[in-house]
Amino acid sequence: MKTEFDGTPDTLWREYSDGTYYNESIGLYETVRKNENFFIGNQWEGVNAPDLEKPVLNVLKRCVSYFLAMLSSDAVAVNIEAFDDNSAARLASGILSSEIGRVFERANMREKLRDMLRNCCVDGDGCIYLYMDSEAGTGQEMKGEIRADVLENTKVLFGNPYVHDVQSQPYIIVVQRMLLSDAMRLAKDAGVDPDAIRPDEESGRYANEEFDR
Repeated sequence: MKTEFDGTPDTLWREYSDGTYYNESIGLYETVRKNENFFIGNQWEGVNAPDLEKPVLNVLKRCVSYFLAMLSSDAVAVNIEAFDDNSAARLASGILSSEIGRVFERANMREKLRDMLRNCCVDGDGCIYLYMDSEAGTGQEMKGEIRADVLENTKVLFGNPYVHDVQSQPYIIVVQRMLLSDAMRLAKDAGVDPDAIRPDEESGRYANEEFDR
């Protein structure tokens, strides 16, 4: 899979449109919307019966919450062991294990893993996006920190949705909204005229807000 985008904005928009079209063709957005409503107890949406009592016994949320508590009760850790049994290898393995543990702690991975499992239960998929925040302070001369974000399945578009192996994907698009000032700063860092960045039109600004949980 390519690690850098080498196309044009038109190419990216076409790839984005292809991804959303596929999601719509399999009913993903509507399925997620219904599943979320059932999970939060909004199970009578669309029923035109103002004089009818609408009881809700939300068994789904209780079951999901119980299984989430069972699955996430134990902390997740990584332990690295070297093939070569010598002091240098053991020292390097210990340093790596300790550093990964530090990243897990600072990225709040335990809570994010729970949120990801919740999305798996309710929406059918879960994803955690790991990336390097090059602007994060570390208290040292060198900056940079590994971050982790929980992504909904409606926010991840695969270049080839018929391939299960993520590493074999031609590209992956992560859909997100950001402030105009942040988008302009990123454009400037990438060598693009920041004044060419425009905010969303009013008609499309909240087009996907129902999925912004």
